[in-house]
Amino acid sequence: MEHETISGQWLWEDKSLERWFTPEQRQTMREAVEDHRASRQEPPRNIYGRIVSEADRDLDPERVVRRMVEYSKAHWPQWSAEEHIARIFDHVRDKYSETGYLHLWLPCPRNEQGLATLREWLRTGELEQRCRKYL
Repeated sequence: MEHETISGQWLWEDKSLERWFTPEQRQTMREAVEDHRASRQEPPRNIYGRIVSEADRDLDPERVVRRMVEYSKAHWPQWSAEEHIARIFDHVRDKYSETGYLHLWLPCPRNEQGLATLREWLRTGELEQRCRKYL
């Protein structure tokens, strides 16, 4: 199971929530939690899922690149800088490009600007320089 499914299950099974919320309200919350994954291709089932999705996004471009470099170095310490950069470039293209799998489900200027910057860095080659800063 993925983290969003497990989180939805935990929410549903949390008996303390039954004191404050009806089964229908808890089901709506469960769906919102389950639908927030960045790779989800279908829109969230309710407005709360859209809100959770946007709130869960961290599209600060500098932080996104730094975290990708740190992840890559931790998982493949033997790789050269060029290998890390190639992997990160592929990931940014697959996730954040205009044809990538990440969707923004609500207007959110902070997320829209961060996504636009990542796309610009991908187009201009600045992504490589940003990666080298952390390698």
